[in-house]
Amino acid sequence: CDEHKYDGVHTAHDVLRGITIFILATFLFELLTLVVILGPSVFFTRFFYVLDLTVVVISLGLELAFLYLNENAIEAAAGLVILARLWRFVRIGHGIFESTHELTSREKEELEDYTEMLENLLKENGIDVPSLPSSSGHKGEH
Repeated sequence: CDEHKYDGVHTAHDVLRGITIFILATFLFELLTLVVILGPSVFFTRFFYVLDLTVVVISLGLELAFLYLNENAIEAAAGLVILARLWRFVRIGHGIFESTHELTSREKEELEDYTEMLENLLKENGIDVPSLPSSSGHKGEH
């Protein structure tokens, strides 16, 4: 592409590259902070943390290589950058799933404990505990 023909496109490309490097550096900072907080012995035993760190380091390294080296010589590695960035989205989705699953599991456990407490209270006061409705799916039929 002629560098002088589409100046706005080249400016946008440079700005987006800078934003990309900033975001990757932020991810790297986050992961290195996790290494410090969890300790290397814990961090490096968790597969997805190590994979995240590997993806971010490779992505940042390739972005910096694109910036400082001849882009024509490195274009073959562009697929790795795309794959690495897609992996981040997979990890974000996984994190959301894990958080939601943990929260609902905790709520379910609290409800089960509360139900058990209420059943015990009913029994202590001589009140029969109602049985669960039939799970056959035919409500109202006897």
